[in-house]
Amino acid sequence: MASKNDTESGFRLLKSDIKNGEIKSIYVFHGEEKYLLEHYLSQIKSMLVAPEMEQFNYTLFDGSDMSLDSLQDAVESLPVFSERKLVVVRDYDIFRSNGSGLEDLEAMVSDLPQTTCLIFVYDVLEFKPKANTRLYKSIVRAGRIVEFSVQHDTELISWLKRHFHALKKEIDTSDAMYMLHVCGKYMYKLRLEIEKVAAYARGARITKSDIDAVCMPVLDAVIYNMTDAVVEQRYSEAIALMRDLIRMKNDPTLILAALGKQLRRLFYTQKIMRSGNPESFIRNQLDIKYPFLVSKTVGSARRLSEKWCAEALKLCAECDHKMKTSGGDREVLLELLLLNLSSLHEQQAG
Repeated sequence: MASKNDTESGFRLLKSDIKNGEIKSIYVFHGEEKYLLEHYLSQIKSMLVAPEMEQFNYTLFDGSDMSLDSLQDAVESLPVFSERKLVVVRDYDIFRSNGSGLEDLEAMVSDLPQTTCLIFVYDVLEFKPKANTRLYKSIVRAGRIVEFSVQHDTELISWLKRHFHALKKEIDTSDAMYMLHVCGKYMYKLRLEIEKVAAYARGARITKSDIDAVCMPVLDAVIYNMTDAVVEQRYSEAIALMRDLIRMKNDPTLILAALGKQLRRLFYTQKIMRSGNPESFIRNQLDIKYPFLVSKTVGSARRLSEKWCAEALKLCAECDHKMKTSGGDREVLLELLLLNLSSLHEQQAG
């Protein structure tokens, strides 16, 4: 396994390398946040490779059909009218090499010329390092292993504000939080949604209604709305939302899991409220990201009885069992679950 400090500090050190103009001989880029990965890859390229000399000083390999001999030639060739050149290899699993291939790669990495920057990019492939190998130690000694993780809310909210400002729009922190809830935290998707919202908004300040009007919601956001519809006995709306999720290619088992998770939150929120704990305690205990979602969850929990929540969770468990064992149509099973949830209100009212 990779050292936690190596991967966690890699991103911070990469930014320092770029800021100080001290690009290392080798980097390994990996992680979920592809927008940041491509952003910093582009920054390094712009620092090392003049556009008019790209043909000579920039080499891109597809790791699926690359030979180590061709990589060696690219790494060892001198840059033209430049101090350095850039070699990028996409989706080549360096730690799966074995035998003479591994030895050749180790030798290459341990003796990289100062005129070359070599970057291995894990895009589709998963990065599975072997920290006890000479190859890993050579990479850490000569360069960086950089993990591009999904950013924290604080960084994303600042990023949202900067990008809206560049488009002559402003957004409050609370509405930026709401946008993260609706759109998720992946920056590629957020960038597209920012442009859509900015183009749609009439005023200079972005509102929740602007976000709702044009943004494509992620699974968790739709599940919150679907659960609200169930709680408020708007079952035709709940089924419509479920069908929307299916049309967006969401797996029915994932939809069920997310619905069950939210119903469990309502169940435990009731217990926490009866104990007299504040909303901040609910947020921490139940891993609810934003204050407005805590208020929404508390409001929904107050509409329900403990018996209703317990029965609803039992129905979810039964639906999950049927999905895994009966071979029945999973979309139909989901619709039946929502209809059964509607009958719970009628049973308890009776």
